[in-house]
Amino acid sequence: KKVIVAPIAELSAMGAAYISGLSIGLWASRKYIRELNNNPKVYTPQRNRSKCAQYYNQWQTAVAKTLEK
Repeated sequence: KKVIVAPIAELSAMGAAYISGLSIGLWASRKYIRELNNNPKVYTPQRNRSKCAQYYNQWQTAVAKTLEK
């Protein structure tokens, strides 16, 4: 699956600003707001699933060992 990252880090504040802007008529529609965010970063996984599963299992093992102490 692709991972889509918004270009703005603080999405909660941006969402509140969008809703406020809509309520006072600053923006005409939600469609217009969607068009404002048309430049997200998109990451596509390059590893195969079996290799990812192997790394994830190794990570889980390492975390479990640190919690044992």
